[in-house]
Amino acid sequence: MIKKNKFSVITVCFNSERTIRDTIESVLKQTYTEYEYLIIDGKSDDTTLSIIKEYETSFEGKMKLISEKDNGIYDAMNKGIQHADGDIIGFINSDDWLEPDALENINNEFILNNCEVVYGLLRFYKHDKYFGMNGNSHYFINDSMIAFPTCFIKKSVYEKYGVYNTKYKSVADYDYIIQIVKYGVEIHFVEKVIANFRIGGMSSSLTAAYETNSIRYKYGFISFKKYLLMILFLKLKNLLNII
Repeated sequence: MIKKNKFSVITVCFNSERTIRDTIESVLKQTYTEYEYLIIDGKSDDTTLSIIKEYETSFEGKMKLISEKDNGIYDAMNKGIQHADGDIIGFINSDDWLEPDALENINNEFILNNCEVVYGLLRFYKHDKYFGMNGNSHYFINDSMIAFPTCFIKKSVYEKYGVYNTKYKSVADYDYIIQIVKYGVEIHFVEKVIANFRIGGMSSSLTAAYETNSIRYKYGFISFKKYLLMILFLKLKNLLNII
């Protein structure tokens, strides 16, 4: 009999009235039901909170809502980890959504391989049209980030190695995954679509490009010369966009 791990699925949101229904309903439709759903809201002032509250009874006590000011997305994510009761923690942003069998496929991989982190395939959408797929491997983490919206991490990993560095605005997840790879945390890939991502959010921004190169330099993936060239290129690109 397959062990019933308890999942903590966490959504961080702020003024997400346009898209959060898709996110919530994707959690509600999971074929694997041993989970809690935490929504960490940054004190939204649109209709986000009223939309969330519409679904409370549907979750039959599995939903927790925390609405208070935070110091950015990674502060809110860390808050979610602190309040999580599950064995395994995953994040799905308020403009993205999970596949119905996401938790089931992730749980099976955890059981079969006795690992600490599992991630899978991520589908991209732009203007509601399919835009491609991300199957980046953690074996090449120096070149590219794995698909974090598909990434589920045992709570024990957070307890041992800490949480996300809030000095980063956009790619603290990249920094964290590199750290745990270096520590030798057991990571497995499942070749199934786990989540869907709308292009155009924070991680698509110029800020992400700056921070990614800073992290790659910090861990010795690129030389100081290449780091400076990348920064100059990004500044020039930004300047040309302004003109």
